[in-house]
Amino acid sequence: MNILLKNHSGQPTVSVIVPNYNHARFLDQRMQTIFDQTWRDFEVIFLDDASTDNSLEIFEKYRKNPHVSKIIVNNTNSGSPFIQWNRGIREARGKYIWIAESDDYSAPEFLETMIKKLEANSTAGLAYCQSWVVSKAGQRPSVQRLSMNDRVRWSNDFFSPGLIELSRYPYYAGKILNASSVVCRSDCWNQIGLADESMSQSADWLCWAKFLLISDVCYSAERLNYYRVHDGNVTQKNRLTGKMILEDYKVINYISSIREIRWARRWAFVFRSHFVQSYKLLELGWKNGLKIYFSKHSSLNLALITNTKDRCVVIRMIILLPVFVFRSMLLKLQSLRSDKKLLES
Repeated sequence: MNILLKNHSGQPTVSVIVPNYNHARFLDQRMQTIFDQTWRDFEVIFLDDASTDNSLEIFEKYRKNPHVSKIIVNNTNSGSPFIQWNRGIREARGKYIWIAESDDYSAPEFLETMIKKLEANSTAGLAYCQSWVVSKAGQRPSVQRLSMNDRVRWSNDFFSPGLIELSRYPYYAGKILNASSVVCRSDCWNQIGLADESMSQSADWLCWAKFLLISDVCYSAERLNYYRVHDGNVTQKNRLTGKMILEDYKVINYISSIREIRWARRWAFVFRSHFVQSYKLLELGWKNGLKIYFSKHSSLNLALITNTKDRCVVIRMIILLPVFVFRSMLLKLQSLRSDKKLLES
């Protein structure tokens, strides 16, 4: 691992961590939208995880930018983006941390908006904003991220106690679906023990849940983040292999064991989670789906459930899973029949 340190006096307000792996085609836009931020007091920590494309060549033009404080290049790939997250967080000197994924980009007002919200709410451990989902080419679809459910609520800015947010919206911890849309307090990262390096997909969901347990949250309805979905995206790869489902179960276990959340809400969360996961399992086929569902990492591991009521929930879910799967198959069959009728007509 090679580390280049640049001399900087004083503590920046924000440490911008840019973990990169083979995102050369997006890197220019990512870096330019960081350096174009209206909030100017920040450092950039760039981490390359042994990219095999020309990422380092692309980044070379930004090496001498005064905002760049550290450049860390791995000789071998770490195997998890969260190892890079943690390395960057440990190197960070800022009061706040922004993990700016190298394939995403942002509006110029992003940092300024997030910092003002955190400064105005001292108990908030993180602030996040509305996002657009964009394609590989940067085309913006009509569907807005974070507005799929409870659209009225996410159409307005808000401040919310963390535990209430986690209780009401545990699935993806309050609709925080993309790390690039979040700015966090550095001391909160230390309190939660950083990200789980054994995970490669869902550790961010776990982190947000832990943040909401110890702090409050601010939200901006402005669409200041652009979350890029493409074939090389880690999320897409892990969805196809089923690894995302395994890691999701680990987070479901964690959230369903939080005693500060009322048992009725935990019950509802477990039901909804298994319902969603059953649909995902169908996409992988029966053999792989059942293997994942009954693996030691899934929330069917009763040794992880200590409360009798929670155990009953899990047992009920074992019984109800075939029902959910059968219902899903019926819906799919109905859809195919409808398509056939349309074609015949």
